[in-house]
Amino acid sequence: MSTKTLLKVIKAGNSIRKSDRKKKLAVILGIAAAVAALAGIIYAVYRLSKTDYLDEFEDDLDDLDDFEDTEDDFVEEEIQGEG
Repeated sequence: MSTKTLLKVIKAGNSIRKSDRKKKLAVILGIAAAVAALAGIIYAVYRLSKTDYLDEFEDDLDDLDDFEDTEDDFVEEEIQGEG
């Protein structure tokens, strides 16, 4: 085998390895993108199907605020009644 032929074989082997690396990288990135897309879809479905309890929580806070206001009025009435 001549030196030129040997160099051609080595270069061909290197280019095949590089293309294999690129293919492997493309497959890995493709899988990662698919997993991220699937996670996004699952999260979107979860958010849409989840009951919104914030309104009920705010209503409870409003009720609590009303209770605190009446409690303060009651304390003020007792102080004024005693004096």
